[in-house]
Amino acid sequence: MKRDMPVKTFKMEGLLKYVSGEDSQVLALCIIDIDYFKRYIDFHGQLEGNSCFEQVANCLGTAMGTHKGILSYLSGDKFICFLTDIEAEDFVQFAENLRESVENQNLKFCWQQHSFQVTISVGGVHGLVSQFKDMAELIALADEELHRAMSTGRNNVKIKFK
Repeated sequence: MKRDMPVKTFKMEGLLKYVSGEDSQVLALCIIDIDYFKRYIDFHGQLEGNSCFEQVANCLGTAMGTHKGILSYLSGDKFICFLTDIEAEDFVQFAENLRESVENQNLKFCWQQHSFQVTISVGGVHGLVSQFKDMAELIALADEELHRAMSTGRNNVKIKFK
C-alpha cells in the first residue's frame, strides 16, 4: 500500500482496500482531529507543524498496538482509524488510549501568551457490518461524533453505538 511521507500512515485508498478485504462482522471507525492545530502552525510555523503532525501520527500508530485495523491520513489535521473484531467496551478503551497517548507526548504550543498541550478529539462509531449501508455512512456518523467531542471542550472521545 502507498504511504504518506513523512507521516507513515496509509492513504485513504489503502484504507478502502483494507476494508474491502475484511470479513469481520463487527467493525469500528474513528476520526481523529488534532485540537487547535492551526494555532500550533501559526505560532511555530509549517515546518515545526509538520514535525508535530508526524509525532502525533507515530504516537497513534504505536497506540494501535496489536489491534486488528488500519490508521490512515484523512485530510488536513485528521486521521481515520478502522478496526475489526473489537468489542464495544474495548473500542471505547482503545479510543481513550489514543487520546491519552497523544496527551502524554507532552507536545506544547503557545497561543495568546498561554501554553497549551497538543491533544486530540476522537469521534467514533461501532456496530455490526449489517447495520451500515456503506463506508460513507460510517464516516458521516464518526464525523458527527467528532464534532460532538470538539464542541464539548476538545481532548474528548465520543462514540456512537449502533
